[in-house]
Amino acid sequence: MDEQIKEALRNISDSYEDFVNCYSKDLKGNEEKQRKLLDYLKNNPNAQTDDVMEYVDDVLMAN
Repeated sequence: MDEQIKEALRNISDSYEDFVNCYSKDLKGNEEKQRKLLDYLKNNPNAQTDDVMEYVDDVLMAN
């Protein structure tokens, strides 16, 4: 699933390599959080990097 996360993060329209590396590393090995992020991206296809950062920081990492 780690590669799916990287691919999904790269497909964000304003994505950049440091963003992909940082967030894929933060979520590496945590399939529950990876699945939640993939669901978020699927349900929010127009999400930008700042939206993803907010979601990961405020929702996924808050637990």
